Amino acid sequence: MEFLADENIPLLSIRRLTDAGHDVVRIIRSPRKIPDVELLDRATELRRTIITFDSDFGRLVFAEGRIAPYGVVYLRLENHSRLEPADRMLELLLLDNDPFTGYFTTVDD
Repeated sequence: MEFLADENIPLLSIRRLTDAGHDVVRIIRSPRKIPDVELLDRATELRRTIITFDSDFGRLVFAEGRIAPYGVVYLRLENHSRLEPADRMLELLLLDNDPFTGYFTTVDD
């Protein structure tokens, strides 16, 4: 799958997803934080599913009606290791080859 990883996704998880054969573009931290709306638009342009720990994407999609045609994976994992986000996603990908496209998916403990 093709993902756009928000700046809050650990690099080790991005590497694990990449090592598993997935194409992951990473948003790099910068002094100017990219607004969530801009990230959502960028993911649509790139045809990628967003991976994030940021709950604001739920507000954008459900309250404001923003479109996320390639999906959003919202991670709600407390006290997680740097590899757990990737491990959880890979478990879901084993169950279904494409469980995220077109959906707002919440992954929690």
